[in-house]
Amino acid sequence: MVNQDQATQIKKIWLEVTSHNKIWERIKNKREAFYFQKNSNELIKLSSFSKDDLPPAQNELTLLGKLITRTSTFANIMYRRPGTEEVTFYALVKQANGRFIKKLIDQICIKITAPPLAWRREQVAKFIAKSILAIILEGDGNFALLDIGCGGGFDGLEVHRIMHEIKKKIENYFDFRFPKFKVINNDIDDVWLNNNRKLTEMLFYDYNHTVRREMSIFDYIKDKLYSDDLRNIKHLIISCNGFAEFFQDGDLNRLLSGIKDIATSVQGNVYFTFQFTIKKIIIQKMANLIGFRYITRPRNHINRLVNRHFDGYRIGRQEKFNQIAFSLERIVSDENFLSSGE
Repeated sequence: MVNQDQATQIKKIWLEVTSHNKIWERIKNKREAFYFQKNSNELIKLSSFSKDDLPPAQNELTLLGKLITRTSTFANIMYRRPGTEEVTFYALVKQANGRFIKKLIDQICIKITAPPLAWRREQVAKFIAKSILAIILEGDGNFALLDIGCGGGFDGLEVHRIMHEIKKKIENYFDFRFPKFKVINNDIDDVWLNNNRKLTEMLFYDYNHTVRREMSIFDYIKDKLYSDDLRNIKHLIISCNGFAEFFQDGDLNRLLSGIKDIATSVQGNVYFTFQFTIKKIIIQKMANLIGFRYITRPRNHINRLVNRHFDGYRIGRQEKFNQIAFSLERIVSDENFLSSGE
């Protein structure tokens, strides 16, 4: 552990750095595409969401659903690219597209749908930043971020930013053994993984600690690739945002069981964030009326799922907008954890 004076200074620096603009705040919505603001004069194109570039949908809509997706760009993205970066960034940028009635319908869809998605993104960012602070204050080992379903890997980019800025500032105050880190980005989307490679090399070309795994998380777990990725890693942060609404219970249990196996493979502290949508009859009826495939679960059922797989962990919960964000921690110094026999 660091001493008290060091801890006070590190917390002060951490507060300053985490108050700065996040990496994803440089995303722009222009000409039916997302761009990254490299500087005041240059935009880097990441992804198009024009109708011709979006993939075909996997399920049929109702008549009402067809009307909404034809008039709202946001609704069409949610239908054709569910659970992806395009949905998240449209919610974060909050810029309606179209003209006249189409723009009005798009604004309504943003007003209804964007706040829960933005809140979830905020909870993930806060959790990862707080976990980084806890690991730095431990002063005794390196760490990895495993971002499951990472998309463009913006959480990992933000980890790079935070660590780079904190390290530079700490070096100005005292001699300190700053923890090393790595980012493991897992996704099946080669377009967004390539965007991550491009952005990482551009922003952190001399400070790049990223591994990319373009594959299903189930294959990653089955092949135990985490054994290689986490070799010599002491502490682990895991982010898994956006899976619960698209998995039936069987696959969700497989996922949580696999994540527990990954966590067990490291000797230090584990910090895990995971989000669910709480079941409300009116929301489920609205989804059914439109034809969106969207799985919600009763709060008690969600709690049982998490408790079943993560017994002995500290479990925190935050709720807002009919969403629940779990923060799970396995702290090796906890007497409760040590007595659980793991």
